[in-house]
Amino acid sequence: MQCVITGGLGFLGQQVARRLLRPGAALWSPVDQCFKPIAQLTLFDRSLPPDISSLPREITHDDRVRVKTGDIKEPGVVEELIEDPDINVIHLASMVSGDSEERPDQAWMVNVLAQRALLEAIRTKAPMARFLLASSTATFGPQPIGAPPPGDSTKQVRTVLSEIVFTNVTQGNARRLTKLGNVVRRRRLA
Repeated sequence: MQCVITGGLGFLGQQVARRLLRPGAALWSPVDQCFKPIAQLTLFDRSLPPDISSLPREITHDDRVRVKTGDIKEPGVVEELIEDPDINVIHLASMVSGDSEERPDQAWMVNVLAQRALLEAIRTKAPMARFLLASSTATFGPQPIGAPPPGDSTKQVRTVLSEIVFTNVTQGNARRLTKLGNVVRRRRLA
């Protein structure tokens, strides 16, 4: 049983990984149709953190963990992540609001096109895979056909489009979309 977390070295990715690595943790196997322990957890991100020792011990000292780095926008990168049909993918990689507004072309490639490439790779190589897309509260629910996108930011427009891509590509497959509210990271006190 394989699990891939895109954005796996970010704050949310690390928290999810730590939970999945706990003793007794299991994910639904799309192939065997039962819960199974994770044999391999791949954490994919654009780069390693400057200080590897800042990663939680649960991640750095578990033989099931594999870290891969690369540019999610580059052709072929996401296809390499899908190695086994018995897989769960947790897609957390994205550009957030401020960065998206400053670099809208990059945000389009990361938040929409790379997500589509990942979904296509799953559909081709692991059609039964379970896929969790973490979206944001930048969208405001379904809109009537022909209505302008909600809000006034390009982030909101990209979020709506990425959810449409998600829905269209994953029709009939195991999929989940969860909207994350504002996530606040508490600082550790020394």
